[in-house]
Amino acid sequence: MRNASWLTFFKIKYFFMKTSYIDFKQQLEYLCPNLILYYGPTDEKWNAIAEKYNKRVLSNAEKLKHQDPFQIQTTIYDLVIAVNEGNIAAKYFLKHIDKISKNLFDHIPDILHDSLKKSFLGIFENFGDTESKYLDKIGELAILEKIILNSELKLDKIEYKLQNNKSIDFSFTTEHNPDELLLVEVFNIHIKSEKLENIDNFKKFIENRIGNKLQNKLINVKPEKNKSYSLIPLIWGDLADLIKFKSVFPELKKIKLIREIMTFLQLTDGNNFYSFELNSINIILEKYSKHHGNNI
Repeated sequence: MRNASWLTFFKIKYFFMKTSYIDFKQQLEYLCPNLILYYGPTDEKWNAIAEKYNKRVLSNAEKLKHQDPFQIQTTIYDLVIAVNEGNIAAKYFLKHIDKISKNLFDHIPDILHDSLKKSFLGIFENFGDTESKYLDKIGELAILEKIILNSELKLDKIEYKLQNNKSIDFSFTTEHNPDELLLVEVFNIHIKSEKLENIDNFKKFIENRIGNKLQNKLINVKPEKNKSYSLIPLIWGDLADLIKFKSVFPELKKIKLIREIMTFLQLTDGNNFYSFELNSINIILEKYSKHHGNNI
């Protein structure tokens, strides 16, 4: 398989196409049936989303009257349009999102489904005229899925409230120590190699982002018995860029409170088959570095 450029896929030229909310809803019901069944917006929210998306269309159409075509961050609705235009990668990724939603629904306590639905709404609602954060929410939920399916940790709460009135993404317990809480924050970091000229710049960039995140999240939080904190940075970037900076990641993992550094990789065999792998960045680099640019 070969790596397919992740940021290129998710930052694409704007589609000039108005689609009513019912079209998006119906098509997502087909492409992501579990996502819509378990975590889809209400009809009232679909109406608000339609207005917001049409505003996005009109705003960018107006900009194009005065400048050359440009790129904006993709929403889940742009992926639906991409599928309609024959983009196979978009279809596979929507199916992957659907798999995540089904696994989470099947494996978390019933009492947490309402909280999880609020979290999933970020996929549908968190976008503006040019920016979109849906990919960050997918990364957060994909890491939750991986933790639940591949560890002894049991989900306790979503958006756990801290002493400083901020919230942390997830709290977990174990059967062996039900009174001890592990509080986990997922931190999405998108890298652009053209802005990171060398390894030193990259290391400084990531260290500053992580340091600021921990400072902001845990300010005025005092240590508490039976509570521990972890940060999971999720690095989004092309495999070639990750390989370029691979010497940095073992050093970053030594930062206090870092549980693991992860990355989300899109792969293709070049014959219209796409798969997605979320894993430790060191495992990904060990697995794919020597094959980068070649079929494997």
